[in-house]
Amino acid sequence: EELTPEQKVQVVKGFILASPPGEIGDVIRDVSVLLGGKDKLESSLPVIACEYNLKHNTVCKGSNGERVVVCPSGQADASEGSIIDPSVGKVLTLDHIKREVTGCSGDAPALSVAVEQLQAAAQKEMEKYAKASLSDGGAAVHGKEGADGAVTLSVHVSGTRLNPSNFWNGRWASSYECTVARGEASAKLEGSIRADAHVYEGGNVQFESRKQVSATVSISSPDTFGAALSQKVKEVEDGYHKFLDEQYGGAAEAAFKGIRRKMPRTQQKFQWGQVASYSLARELTNR
Repeated sequence: EELTPEQKVQVVKGFILASPPGEIGDVIRDVSVLLGGKDKLESSLPVIACEYNLKHNTVCKGSNGERVVVCPSGQADASEGSIIDPSVGKVLTLDHIKREVTGCSGDAPALSVAVEQLQAAAQKEMEKYAKASLSDGGAAVHGKEGADGAVTLSVHVSGTRLNPSNFWNGRWASSYECTVARGEASAKLEGSIRADAHVYEGGNVQFESRKQVSATVSISSPDTFGAALSQKVKEVEDGYHKFLDEQYGGAAEAAFKGIRRKMPRTQQKFQWGQVASYSLARELTNR
């Protein structure tokens, strides 16, 4: 039975949302054939691309050097795909397909003094962390205040390392929530880290890894909170990075070897003993 045009778009959407790091444009071009041309996707593409960017904390860039992390907590208008940039307090319009900032539609909603103070401190330090630790990295912190006066910060970090000349691309993305209650000396940090890689030299292997994390952030004052938060994020992400590095050593002789065909399409043996030396996690985190 022939699929309806709407059903075909849903099938294609699934392929696009599963695009490897840095390859969504290639996937869009290839799957458009299934619909008889890219024009059949034209009305749906911005929405699909926005969903993809929200899922992966994609960093969109502006002509003035802006680096805006697309994340659910930063959505200003879900229908338009506009995003709040917490570093400047503005609502920015985006081209989600090209991953570019296209303009500014106004000021972000006003924050309470308590939220603004903690958010600004955390944003400043998390940006430093992302720039120092991640390839092509960005960070965004969005805060809100509860009825009890507690401030909840949503923290998002993302970085990509694209190396198509050597047939691999990778992405590191993490999201956390940190709730700061009035008068408390510490705050709970909970979230997840995601590492994705695509290796396609003479074959096609996608690696996806997820880790749930929980930690405690000490609070001595609002001014020092940002540094304490970024340091704790660094600790948990360094730990996961170390874990992945250790796992790659074993993967050279076990996991990767088991999922690769013995002879790739090039009919040349894959050098399993060199897998550990590729160290995608280290490349992705610039260490």
